Amino acid sequence: MKTTKIFALALALIMVFTLAACGGGNSPPSSQTPSAPDTFTPSPNPTQGDGGNDPGTGDSGNGGDPTNGNGGDTMQFGGYDWRVLEVRDGQALLLSDRVLEQRAYHDRYVGVTWATSDIRAYLNDTFYNSFSAADRERIAETQVTTNDNPWYGIAGGGTTTDRIFLLSIEEVVRYFGDSGELARVPEQTHGPFTWTGDDGISHEYYVWDRQGFNDTYNESRIAYSEDGTASWWWLRSPGYHPNIAAHVDIFGLLDVLGRNVERDDGGVRPALWLELQ
Repeated sequence: MKTTKIFALALALIMVFTLAACGGGNSPPSSQTPSAPDTFTPSPNPTQGDGGNDPGTGDSGNGGDPTNGNGGDTMQFGGYDWRVLEVRDGQALLLSDRVLEQRAYHDRYVGVTWATSDIRAYLNDTFYNSFSAADRERIAETQVTTNDNPWYGIAGGGTTTDRIFLLSIEEVVRYFGDSGELARVPEQTHGPFTWTGDDGISHEYYVWDRQGFNDTYNESRIAYSEDGTASWWWLRSPGYHPNIAAHVDIFGLLDVLGRNVERDDGGVRPALWLELQ
């Protein structure tokens, strides 16, 4: 019996240290049904062009506007190459084709949402203002809703008005391919344990049987830096607890559990709605 107790204690400690390496978290909600997809509402512009170019063949070539968004088209804008995720109502949803830089989601390891994050402030100030005045006029003001984490229920924060943003978990699934894995909620295997963050707040957390998913769309989700090396990249969705944000790793795994927000090696792939000419 003594040996059994020692083994159980050792197993619990192993699980605690394993989760600590992945970034621990809050107690999951009692209901873990995946929430509805996040929503974008680009602001209408009655004077915008009709985008009447010929359909592209996978690349806009000279930087002209696309008319079909299928995730395979690319275009140039503001000195960057962008992947065209969707085209509607005279606007195109763009995602940077490469990781443009490495940056922390937030400068401290504290509870944060997309609305209060340093990375949102940076993208909508410094990065946005790096475009020319003419290009800034074409970047639509967008109402961005960030859902709670679809597995762990951590609050996504309120709706924000942004020019530049990051994709969410649900949007990655929508635009890169849906294998059905997001709807398969993980199971608790151990816990609850107690964890106290740097802010002094105590949390209960559990060990789960998986923190994200590999599927047939891994390769399409892999992103590369300008030097050609694979880089993991931030999503705006919360992770396992408020001090963690979701991301896509270097192998294309969609990590719903996430990484600590103060990690400054996270890749930044800005997204925006562009007025077509």
